[in-house]
This record gives sequence, C-alpha cells and structure tokens, in this order.
Amino acid sequence: MWPDGKAELLFEDEIFPVCSPDYARSEAQISVPQDLINHPLIWNDTNDPTWTGWGEWLAAFSVQTHKKTFGLRCSFYTEAIYAALRGQGIALGWKLLVEDMLHENRLVRVTEAAVKTRNAYFVVVPKGRTRSDATNFFLTWLRTRAARSPTESAG
Repeated sequence: MWPDGKAELLFEDEIFPVCSPDYARSEAQISVPQDLINHPLIWNDTNDPTWTGWGEWLAAFSVQTHKKTFGLRCSFYTEAIYAALRGQGIALGWKLLVEDMLHENRLVRVTEAAVKTRNAYFVVVPKGRTRSDATNFFLTWLRTRAARSPTESAG
C-alpha cells in the first residue's frame, strides 16, 4: 500500500538462471537447481532487502549454499548480466529484463526452475486523482505489450 496514492498491479516477474550459449555448451548439463552450486555463480551484491539473490533463490529449491560459494561478485545487476553474456558463469535473470537477450540467443535459460519475485510492477494513481483517458490508453498498451512474447513485440 502506498500512502500517497492507490497502487494497481501491472504485472509480476520471475527469476531464473541464465548464461551465455557458449558457457552452456562448454559446461556439464544442469538438470536441477542443486547442480548450479558446481558452477561459478555471478552474484549481485545489494543492500535492497527485497532483491532476490542466489542464496534465497537456491533456498526456494532446498539447496544450501556456503558463504564462499564460488563465483563472481558484482555491485550492480547490469554488471552481473554482462558477466553472464561474456561467459563468466551463471547469473539470475529477471524475465522482463532479459527476455530480449533470450530471444536474441545472447543468453539462455539454464533450467526451467524459476521463482516469482516478491516485487511486481505497479502504477500508482495519486490520492484524489482519477486516471485520464490517455493514462488508461497507455496502461492498456503497456499491459498488452508486456503480455506478448519478444517475437510478437518486435513488430
């Protein structure tokens, strides 16, 4: 709940492991989340308590990690994705942020295992205001666009 307005859910997101196609071809097959701890995991360090990291993602599948699990640590999410693009290991991909790279085959999903994020995308209408027709049109377009696959969105 937002104290300054009414929030409306636009869409949710999911998180899953991604890596470069070259890394995927050169490494042993990963069939279950437990297999991931034998690979270099690309961690994104953040102070945001709502951000899902490797520890929480793996715990959702009852996989325990050690404090010093092998991998690269990045300060920003974009650095983690760029490291994965360069074949330096496996990063966590937020579907709405990496779907174009998946469609372009610059990244591949490592496993079908996924976790829904605790966060979602919302629009907040300020208190005492109603949405304009232009805002309603934009939100309809945005929801439609988000529901499409990357191949449909390209046109």
